[in-house]
Amino acid sequence: MCFHPRLVSAFLTLVVVTNFTGFASGQSIPPAFSAYFTTDPVPEIKITLSEASLKALREKQREFTVCNLTENGKVWPDMAIKLKGAAGSFRGIDDRPALTLNAARLVKGREFHGMRKFHLNNSVQDGTFLHEFIGSELFRQAGCPAVRVGWARLKINDRDMGLYVLKEGFDQTFLGRSFANPKGNLYDGGFCQDLDAALELDEGPDAKEANPPRKDLQAVVAACREQDTSKRKAALEKLVDLDALYTFMAIELMLCHWDGYTGNRNNYRVYFDPANAGKMRFLPHGMDQLLGDMNFPIWGDPPAMVPAAIMKFPETRRAYRERLIKLRPLFDEKNTAAIIDKAMARLGPAAKAQGGENLLRQHTELAQQMKNRLKERATSLNRLIKEIPQPPDPLGFDAAGVARLNPGNWFPQKVTEDARIVRLESGGFLEIAVGPSKDCIASWRNKVLLTKGTYRLEMRLKVEGFTGGEDGSALRVSGSRDSTKTAGNFDWKTVTHEFTVAADSQEIVLVAEYRSNAGRLLIDPQARIVRVK
Repeated sequence: MCFHPRLVSAFLTLVVVTNFTGFASGQSIPPAFSAYFTTDPVPEIKITLSEASLKALREKQREFTVCNLTENGKVWPDMAIKLKGAAGSFRGIDDRPALTLNAARLVKGREFHGMRKFHLNNSVQDGTFLHEFIGSELFRQAGCPAVRVGWARLKINDRDMGLYVLKEGFDQTFLGRSFANPKGNLYDGGFCQDLDAALELDEGPDAKEANPPRKDLQAVVAACREQDTSKRKAALEKLVDLDALYTFMAIELMLCHWDGYTGNRNNYRVYFDPANAGKMRFLPHGMDQLLGDMNFPIWGDPPAMVPAAIMKFPETRRAYRERLIKLRPLFDEKNTAAIIDKAMARLGPAAKAQGGENLLRQHTELAQQMKNRLKERATSLNRLIKEIPQPPDPLGFDAAGVARLNPGNWFPQKVTEDARIVRLESGGFLEIAVGPSKDCIASWRNKVLLTKGTYRLEMRLKVEGFTGGEDGSALRVSGSRDSTKTAGNFDWKTVTHEFTVAADSQEIVLVAEYRSNAGRLLIDPQARIVRVK
C-alpha cells in the first residue's frame, strides 16, 4: 500500500482552472472539443447497464463490459465500461464507482466529443471537485501537456449519482492534440510503480504485442543505474527531455502533489516522443489530493528513479532551481483566483441544478477556501525558493593548479549532539571539541564543484588532549571510504588527502572530522586544493 503521512481532508483541498487554450507542442484544440470543457453547460449523462453487465462489473471489476450512454437526450449504444480507481478512490458498482468509458473499443473509430476514452471520477477524495481541474490547467500553463477536465451530472440506471469529475483519457486522440507526432509509446505508471516495473503499454507501435519488449523504458532504467556519473548524465540527456522534466517536477511539488511521480512514484504517464528524438516525457495524472500541506517541500532528494538520478549533478540542480523561480508567478493570486472563477462559472450552475442554493453555497465557500490556500501556498513558495541552497560555482585554479577555498564556506555537522563545534573568534579557527558524553563524532565541511581529475586537499590541523584508542582527526571526501587519519596530539601541521573526481563535473563535499573520547581538533579554514592531474 502506498499511503503517505501527509494525507489531509479533501474538504480543505482544492484546485484551479486557467484561460490557457493550447498545448505545449501539439496541434490546436478543435473549437467544439474546447467548448465541451470550457463553456458548454455541464452535461447530464445516464449510463444504462443490463443485469449481465452489472454482474460482470461485480465479478470482474477491472475488465470492460458494455453499456448504453445517454447524454442530453442523445444515445451512444455499445459503450465499453469498467471500474477504475486505486486504494483510496475505488468503489464497487453498487456504491459510488469511478468509471472508465471507451467509445471506440466496441465501435471502431468512434469518438465521444473528440475522445476515444474518458473517465468519470467519483471525487471521493476531493469534496471540492476542483483539484484535477486546477492541476491540469496549471500544468498546461507551464507548458506540460495534461488531459482536459470538466464535470458531469451522472445517473446509473435509476440511481442519481450527482456530480462527477469528467476527464479526458490518455489515448491516441489526446496524443494527437498534445504532440507533433502521436505515434510513440505511451505507458501507464500504474499504482506505486517506478519505471523498472512492467508498466502497461497503452498506445504506440508495441502496444499490440502480448508481451511488449519495453526497450525504451529499459534504456532509461539502465541509464539511471549507471555507476559512472559521466556516462549516466550523457545517457539521460539523450533519453529524457530534461527541460520538460524540470517543469514537470516543479509543478508537481509546487502543487503539493505528494501522490505524484516525483514524491511517490505514483499517478503518472510517460510518452516517448518521436518528434523529439524519442525522448521520454512525463505526464501528470491522479491529481485529486493537492495543496494539503502549504509547507510541502520543493527541494530535496526525490525517491523517484529519474529525478533521483539526474538531480545528483550541480548543473541540473541549478537548472531546476531556475525553473522553480520562472514558474512561481503562475501561483500569483490574480492567476489562481481567475482559474477558480472560471471553474465555478460551469460548476456553480451544475451544483445549483443538482442541490439548489444550499449546494451552490457549499461549493462557493469551498472555492473561496481554495483561493485562500493557493494564496498561502504562493507565500510559502517565496520562502521555500529562498531557502534552496545555491549550487557552488566551479572552483577556479591558478596557473600552478592551485585553488584556495573560501574560509567562510565551511559549515558544521555533528553526529553526537553534545559535541562542541564552533568558529573561534581568536584567529577565526574552526574547533571540534568532545562534550560531556565523552563521545564525539563531528566535522567541518566545504562544498566545491570540480571537473574530472585527481586533487589534493591541503589544510593545517592541530589536536590537543587526545588520549589514544580512538580514530582521532581525519580528512576525507563525503561518500568515500578513503580518508587520511592523523591519530595522536600534534601542533599545527599541514595534513593532505588525495582524491579523484570521475565525473566531468561533480559537487564534492570536503570533510575535516574528529572522532574521539577526549580533546579537541583545531582547523585553519585557509585551506587549498591542488590539481595533481
